[in-house]
Amino acid sequence: MTRTSTLKRLLDDLRIPQDGVLQVHASFRGLSEEGWKPETVCGAFTEYMSNGTLLMPAMSWSIVTPRNPVFDVRTTPCQTGILSETFRTQYAEHRSLHPTHSVCGVGRLAAELLSQHSRDGTPCGNYSPYGRISTDGVLGEAFVILIGTGFECCTAIHRPEEAVAPDIYLQPPEKAEDYELVAMNGVISTISLRRHARRVRDFQQYGHILAARNALRITTLGNVGFIAADMRLLMQIVEQRLRSDPYVHFPYRAYVNPVHPSDE
Repeated sequence: MTRTSTLKRLLDDLRIPQDGVLQVHASFRGLSEEGWKPETVCGAFTEYMSNGTLLMPAMSWSIVTPRNPVFDVRTTPCQTGILSETFRTQYAEHRSLHPTHSVCGVGRLAAELLSQHSRDGTPCGNYSPYGRISTDGVLGEAFVILIGTGFECCTAIHRPEEAVAPDIYLQPPEKAEDYELVAMNGVISTISLRRHARRVRDFQQYGHILAARNALRITTLGNVGFIAADMRLLMQIVEQRLRSDPYVHFPYRAYVNPVHPSDE
């Protein structure tokens, strides 16, 4: 079996819908130590999702700053690892126009999911792919897969934070930062952005909650874990937790407000 076939079978074993939306978050070190190349992984995932949509983060929040306030969708690199950067430069057909939390994608719904991100004055607002996925069931099934990492890297969790408790998890409006956005055709626009507040967050609690509901799909490749979850279900659970306790992402609050059997 080829390496591409191995990865495609792994995705099939995780029951990832090939005509749905799949967002990938990855720490590639483990796969690299197992001898995998980012091009092989990107190619296999792109082939598997050829009838659907494949997304990867292309964030640049430490690259595009008030001292370097220009985001060029064509050339600004992403800081989310070698897999994401390989996908951005060699496989993606679209990238959302956003200075800190852009997303790259290829496939059936990539353009639709990524085309309006610049309308948001926050990282993960209504017009981000996370906002679109959370509210539009017409887009079909949507999954997130975590490779060699956990829910601390799952950007979708920020979407309910912004919706439910923006004054806790975003910088205040008076600290909004102005950025210049350069689109694929070279057209320049501006955005005033409220960044995420710099807080330590406990996102790992959602792995335990999903596991208690038998809503995690897990497999391994060598010593590397692959964790898959329904993205909409995840965001619904996050929203429910935040509405019950807006501070539940503060690490100590997960113990003050633990998961009860009725939550499972």
